[in-house]
Amino acid sequence: MSFADGYPLMALSEASLADLNQRIARLDADEGVRVPLPMNRFRPNIVVSGCDAFAEDNWRQIQIGDAVFRSTKPCERCVITTVDQAKGEFTGKEPLKTLASYRMAKNVMPDRFESLGVGANAALFDQNLIGESIGATISVGDKVEPMIM
Repeated sequence: MSFADGYPLMALSEASLADLNQRIARLDADEGVRVPLPMNRFRPNIVVSGCDAFAEDNWRQIQIGDAVFRSTKPCERCVITTVDQAKGEFTGKEPLKTLASYRMAKNVMPDRFESLGVGANAALFDQNLIGESIGATISVGDKVEPMIM
């Protein structure tokens, strides 16, 4: 945990990032074509494919290979997401500007955000996880199975 922000793991689906990139492109169409944000902008440890955008919002527990993970709460995104990870340079207000337009906690999970300890106006993207399987390993290509939705 020495370099983690608050939780040891974070999961993000490729579909969620694709949705965000599509919205950013649509909002910035009058300013020219925007290069899509890469996955590393959000620094997930686990990248999931084959699910719907924001499916991770509803995961309570997932299994990856033999390992079980508990979802703690969605990640409240901060200004670090506006920094190009390769160059270490600020790139403007995106993705926070777009995330604030449709991913605020009070709108995404109005009945749960307070019980999760999430701020009402937090822009949510990714899911924080805690491993529950001692000694289990995961590998690229392992199937991800939501156990409790």
